[in-house]
Amino acid sequence: MVEYSDDNPVYLLVDFLPPLDETVAYLYKYKDDFAYHYEREFYNLALFSYHQLYMAILHMYLLKFHRMDIKIANSCRQNRPTLSVLSPSFYSDVMDEKSRIRLFGHRISNETRNKHIELVQQRDRIAHFTGDVLIKEQIDKYIEKSIEVFKSIQSVAFYELLLYPTDRFGNRANDIQKEQNKTEKFSKISYLIQDFYLSKNDVDFLKLKSDFMFFDEYISENGYEPIENS
Repeated sequence: MVEYSDDNPVYLLVDFLPPLDETVAYLYKYKDDFAYHYEREFYNLALFSYHQLYMAILHMYLLKFHRMDIKIANSCRQNRPTLSVLSPSFYSDVMDEKSRIRLFGHRISNETRNKHIELVQQRDRIAHFTGDVLIKEQIDKYIEKSIEVFKSIQSVAFYELLLYPTDRFGNRANDIQKEQNKTEKFSKISYLIQDFYLSKNDVDFLKLKSDFMFFDEYISENGYEPIENS
């Protein structure tokens, strides 16, 4: 168990991670690796772990942008083999990391696109023998910039996901709204959070919309973490 000091920016990241379960346990290992190295001022190593998380979160927003639809997601793979399972690593062999931000299409601003490219370039630079030794201010700035990217792509991804109310996500939300049995309703919400990789920030984003007020009761009784489903 890694203990974090009050100024450890890992807290900024956690709210963009989906809840811990067996499918994303490795992401939480990266989180602990990042925190461990940051606490000990091994900032070059901390940046490597953080960048893994950064790209995973970006990929999870791409999955939402592609409406968690395997056909739509596979359509961007072009000459790459098609895949049958959606996961945070789905896009890992599509384009290079600098170009992957383009998969969000024209709704991503040039400012966000450039920030992403700068983040990847910084990771690339310390991955080679350049003699660079990062200091705290540099990695803090790196993290601050990544959070700005997340906030930008989050709105773009959810705009697309919510644009089609009869898609799987919309149908699941409608089913939850109609459910009268509280236990069943909470179970369905729990699965929705897990299946669509909804982070705490994502749930807060959705709670601002009238169709997703059901999160309020769920969170007031269970917190954000999904309940154990039988």
